[in-house]
Amino acid sequence: MSFGDTYDSLFFNLIHYLFNFKYLLHILTQSS
Repeated sequence: MSFGDTYDSLFFNLIHYLFNFKYLLHILTQSS
């Protein structure tokens, strides 16, 4: 695995995590 592939994977995981975090915040703020 090259460094470029690792960097792309980490970047994709970071964006995926941020979207999940925003989704959780949206649910939490709606329920309260």
